[in-house]
Amino acid sequence: GRYKVLTNCMNCGKVVVEEEGWGPCLFCGSPLEVGDNFGLKHGDDRGFIDTAGELTTEEAKYNSSFERAKATKDRLLRYDRDAKKRTKVYDDATDWYSESTNAWLTERQREEAKRNAVEEERKKREEKRRIHAKIDLFGRTVISADAEVEEQENLKHREKFQAWTENISDQNRLLGILEESRSIGGRASSLSGDSQQLYDKLRASLHAANRDRKSAFQPAAEEGQTKKSTRWDASKDTGRVEDEFAGVSVTDFTRAANASTMSRLLPVEESPYTDADDQGHCLTMHQPWASLLVHGFKRAEGRSWRSDVRGRLWIHAAAKEPEEEDIQLLEQTYRSIYEAQGVPMPPMPSQSSGYPTSVLLGCVDVEACWTNKEYTEVLRSSPSMPQEENDNDYVFWCLRPRRLTVPLRMGGDHKIWRLPRMSLSAAQRGLQPVRWPAPFQDGEAMMTSPDIPEAEARRTAATSSRSSAA
Repeated sequence: GRYKVLTNCMNCGKVVVEEEGWGPCLFCGSPLEVGDNFGLKHGDDRGFIDTAGELTTEEAKYNSSFERAKATKDRLLRYDRDAKKRTKVYDDATDWYSESTNAWLTERQREEAKRNAVEEERKKREEKRRIHAKIDLFGRTVISADAEVEEQENLKHREKFQAWTENISDQNRLLGILEESRSIGGRASSLSGDSQQLYDKLRASLHAANRDRKSAFQPAAEEGQTKKSTRWDASKDTGRVEDEFAGVSVTDFTRAANASTMSRLLPVEESPYTDADDQGHCLTMHQPWASLLVHGFKRAEGRSWRSDVRGRLWIHAAAKEPEEEDIQLLEQTYRSIYEAQGVPMPPMPSQSSGYPTSVLLGCVDVEACWTNKEYTEVLRSSPSMPQEENDNDYVFWCLRPRRLTVPLRMGGDHKIWRLPRMSLSAAQRGLQPVRWPAPFQDGEAMMTSPDIPEAEARRTAATSSRSSAA
């Protein structure tokens, strides 16, 4: 206000300001009083406060520290109240399309993310047709405002996506609590939807594998006895989840799942580069080229720069979603290349694992780095080899692809970079070799590769080194 208030009269309630002083109340004549942590203070007839109640040096120091503590408390409360707004992180690598393929979401949530993706794409197309401008009447000029409007639209898009993900997270957390409460005591499984179907198929396959080994069940009890088996029974126990697959290995499931096609696959070619030789070199590629390389369809990867990296090279898929036209064109191109040589092919990535983004897919062995002229000469001198054309300055020749059973979500980098040590150790344990079908019909041929003297020398050196170490 206009005046600094000192206190108010305890008798009549009149407000006393600094200009009136601490004298008796000008309305009722009562002496003024003011209280604090150290007692009452009285005003005198001269208009001054009673000196008997003045603070000592220690009291003044206490008041000062108290005010500082109070200010710190208020600052921390403000930080706690506003921290969410100030620490919000926008991940440009994650968007509606990546959420529409997120296996941890329900089918309804993935459909909702897909609808939002289509709607956002439609809005972007409409926005590109519009022209945003500002008119400077004094300078008689027209200034483009497209960049400003685009930035505002991107901010709205990110805020909408962030709010949606937070809402989905809250829903899944509540759903998990509800399902956990329903399944107390083992009365019901906490799985549902697609996860439950996958679990049932996996369980049936593992039970079949165990029956083949005759080790999954205990011997039957004698007639007249009702001894309870200590192992699960696939026909009776339908609700148990804990320790379900304790007696079965992943090898058993692989054998059971691939029993019908295993005899028709080419043998695994052992890589001369072991985990101990792995330096974690990684190359980030756009889809669909990344998956085609890891699945073994693409063997010549072109770049505008040369690299001395040989041996294991990890392949990471960038965050950009592939166009459907690019996928169809490239798959048809590689299908034509191998059909022309009579090489039998496995299913394309679009028919199996798809084209995931922002993930580590697997690895290949880089055996050579040729100039474009050298690679053209290799193709000319090897007519039986699939003629995969490449017009880049340098061509990496990649063999022995291996895929990760479960791709690892992570960010990438430019050129060839190094995987973190923890991620590298986890990825090495999840590798599975890519096996192509073996020729079994007339007119089919094996996939061939040119002889590379330096690669053969490296393999011989690696083999002798391991033999001497043993």
